[in-house]
Amino acid sequence: MYFVLDFGGTYFRINWTESLDEADVVKNTHKIRNTGNYRRDSNKVLKIMESVSAKADGIVVALPGDFNSKKMVLNYANNLKEWISQPFFKLLESDFECDLVVVDKDSSIAGIGEGLNNRLGENKFLYITWGTGVGGCVVISNGGCLPKIKILKWSQVFKRIDALCGGGNAAANFGVGLKLLDSMQWNILVENFVNELEKICKSLNLRSVVLGGGVTEKRRDVVLIIEEEMKKRGVRLVRSCLGDFSAIYGGYALLRSKVSKLNNYS
Repeated sequence: MYFVLDFGGTYFRINWTESLDEADVVKNTHKIRNTGNYRRDSNKVLKIMESVSAKADGIVVALPGDFNSKKMVLNYANNLKEWISQPFFKLLESDFECDLVVVDKDSSIAGIGEGLNNRLGENKFLYITWGTGVGGCVVISNGGCLPKIKILKWSQVFKRIDALCGGGNAAANFGVGLKLLDSMQWNILVENFVNELEKICKSLNLRSVVLGGGVTEKRRDVVLIIEEEMKKRGVRLVRSCLGDFSAIYGGYALLRSKVSKLNNYS
C-alpha cells in the first residue's frame, strides 16, 4: 500500500492506493480539518492510515515550511506550528514498517503534479498555491521525466503576498475571515494579489503562472478577474486543472520515480 499525505493550514488530506499506476486521487482521499491540536490530529491521521493498511511500501508527505530530512522533524511552518519538532514523521517509518518515507514542501510536490499536467504548454512556469498561506516554486519540464523544481525562498519571494492575501491573514487585514469578506474587501485583496504577483514574475523573469490551492478552487470567479488583470500586464495565468489534488498527483509521481530507481538498483 502507498500513501500520500497533504498537510495544509486548513485541512489534511490522506490518500492511498495499492497500485501507483491506478491511484484514485478523489475516491480514496480522506479529508480532515486541521484543528491545531497536534495529538488529536496526528492520531486521526494515523488511525485513517491504519484502517487501510498496517504496512506501507511508500509514503510521501507534502507540507509547508522548513523540514529537517535527517532528523525527520519539522523545523518551522507558519500554519503548522503545533507540529514543529514532533516525532510524527519519524514514526511513519516504524509504525508502518516503511523504508520509503519522503517529506518535502507542499508547493514542490504539487509543482511536480502540475508539471506533468501542464496546461500552459510552457517549458518553465511559476506555480503558486493560494490557500491559508501563499507559496510556490518554479517548475521546469524535463523531457517526459519528473519536472525539475526550483525552490524559492519564501521569506524573499512570498512573504509579502502571503501577508496581504493569504487566507489565514484575512482576519488581521480585514477584521473578518476570508469567507465573510464583502465585494469591496475582495477588490482590495485582488488588487494586492495582482500587484504582488506582477512583482514576483518580474523578479523571476517569468510570464507564465499556474495558480492552485484552496482559495483558487473556492473562488474561481476571483481567479477569472486575476487572469484578466495579469493578462493586461503581460502575464499568462491559468487555474490549476488538478484542483485540491496537485500534491496527491505529484506525490504518486514522486513515488513511482523512486520505486523505479530502487528496482533498477536491485
